[in-house]
Amino acid sequence: VSLPRYLQFIAFSGLAESWLVRFVFRLTSAIPVSPSRAKEAIVKSSEKLRSGDAICIFPEGGISRVGPLLGFKKGFELIARKGQAPVVPAYLDGVWGSIFSFSDGKFLRKWPRRIPYPVRFHIGEPIPAKEATVDSVRRSMLRLAREAFSERKALERPLSLAIKASLLRDRSAPFLVEVGGKIWTREEFYAKAKNLTGSEVKVEEVEGVDSISDTCLHLAGCSLRDEEIQTAGISWPTPELIASVMRIMETNLWHEPAFRIQMEGSFDSVWDQTWCLWAPLLGDLSVKDEGDGTLTLGNAGDLNSFTAKTFTGLAVSGLGVVAMNLPDPPEEINPDGQKGAAAGSVGRILPGVEARVVSDGSGEELPVGEEGDLQVAGVSGEWT
Repeated sequence: VSLPRYLQFIAFSGLAESWLVRFVFRLTSAIPVSPSRAKEAIVKSSEKLRSGDAICIFPEGGISRVGPLLGFKKGFELIARKGQAPVVPAYLDGVWGSIFSFSDGKFLRKWPRRIPYPVRFHIGEPIPAKEATVDSVRRSMLRLAREAFSERKALERPLSLAIKASLLRDRSAPFLVEVGGKIWTREEFYAKAKNLTGSEVKVEEVEGVDSISDTCLHLAGCSLRDEEIQTAGISWPTPELIASVMRIMETNLWHEPAFRIQMEGSFDSVWDQTWCLWAPLLGDLSVKDEGDGTLTLGNAGDLNSFTAKTFTGLAVSGLGVVAMNLPDPPEEINPDGQKGAAAGSVGRILPGVEARVVSDGSGEELPVGEEGDLQVAGVSGEWT
């Protein structure tokens, strides 16, 4: 039990199609809401607040089919003001991957990855009803999400142990397919990287992606020796590096049998390092160098059998990938029409990342929608 008082939940009535959810609704006295009965739910919830009860609302208005936090609906603003009650932001971290998420494209109808399944629950400071807008509450929620993500035990693991465990988990599986067709298994790649000395290969800017295997081997060798990893002369701390891959894995991009990434053409790039090495290594994928400035990533047997779509995003030195344009969820599980990508954008902010826009003059944080300099924060909480 995380809270000392009883909560009533506002929940989408359509979820009651499951007998398990119907049982939970009855057990928790949930207040059902639907597009046709929204006013009724608002009135009832406001009355509950005025009588001293506590109401729990999921402000996204639905369950994410893509992984990252969705936009917020305005219903909670009206309920808080009518009910004359403050809004207390709270965030559940680690839910993606549970049976109560759409990971693997399924909700409820899958086996739990772990029993018991751990989640982290972070609670923020109360926001007065008059100040509790969609923007202010979402900002607070993103801060809580970053703080909760940063406490994950997996981020404390030495990079050498994480790399070794990943490469030796399925030793005979293909890891890297070069342009000429040479295939490195995970065990072969591990053996070569482990035996490299620091002077054998130098990390230099690569004009294309022809030297991908040499540079990846060197970076993996540095990791196995727990040496400092850098991009463009900026240190890339191990927790941020591991977090970068964990964030991508907690999206529906990992549902794709194969996908393609456009490279920037330099291993001095966080983006190129992530997709050439860290994502395949820590995300248990195979990677194929297409020889045209793109990489195909996916399950070993799917790299050639699927027409892979190309995805874009944003990477930041010292933090890794912080935003991605993701696949649109399949129509059969996406009645709300959620979108994974938007033309002209760098994509959705990934789990565990906090973002803000500041004035390029004063450095003050600007309201949503105004133009300025984008800043992001990861595990350390420092703005970049």
